Parts: sequence; structure tokens; C-alpha cells
Amino acid sequence: MYSIAWFITFILLFLVEVFTASLVCIWFALGALAAFGTSYLTNLLWVQILVFVVVSLIAYLITNFVLMTFRNRSKSYVTTDTIIGKVGTITKKIKNDEYGEVEVAGEKFVADSEKEIPIGKKVRIVKATGTKVIVEQEEK
Repeated sequence: MYSIAWFITFILLFLVEVFTASLVCIWFALGALAAFGTSYLTNLLWVQILVFVVVSLIAYLITNFVLMTFRNRSKSYVTTDTIIGKVGTITKKIKNDEYGEVEVAGEKFVADSEKEIPIGKKVRIVKATGTKVIVEQEEK
């Protein structure tokens, strides 16, 4: 008896979800789909509503857990301020009139120096200005 209403509810909620940029009501759409299936097993509306609420809540909690897990992965962000004093490797030659590139802690930065430094040389980061670092060649 309520199966058509649950199906229409599912379709409407699914369409709202499709045309929005973020997760807005996918949980309720899943709950409506579960209630639609339940409507073929029982005509008791309170059971269908209970299934709708429980499935929607479980879908929300699972989605929230998964999103928080991916969002909170421990990725260390390396910035120019955190690498001062660290040693890196030149990946693009630094010339007198041209910036080079240095790799430090797995990240690449635009590098400058008072002297030319060839690729592969170890350098120490001595200063950071914006997104550029100033380096000095490491003495052996």
C-alpha cells in the first residue's frame, strides 16, 4: 500500500542528491529504498518508518566515519617555514640568473643561491621567502 509512496520518496531524494554538490540526503534515499523493500514484507507503516529511520541513521554513521577517516589521514604538510636548517637535494640546477629546484622531505621547492649549484648536490635551507627557499651548498 505504501510502496509507491516510498518509491517516489526514494526517487525524489535521489534526484536531490544527484543535483547537489555535496552529500545532502543520500542517507534518506537509502532509508526510503529500504522502507520500499519493507513495504512488500509488511503493511505496518510504523515498521516501514522504523526501517527508514534505522537505515538512514546507519548509512549516515557509516558515511561520516569513512569521510572522517579519509579526511584525517596523517599527512604531514611541509612548508617553507618548517624546512629551514634541513638538508635537501638539488633537482634543477641553480644558475646565477635563474632559480633552481630543491627537494626536501619529499616536497619540491623553488630554490635560489648566491652561487651556481648543479643537480644532485646536497644543500642546506638557510632562509625562506614566500614559496622560495635560499640554499647554501653543504660542505663535506
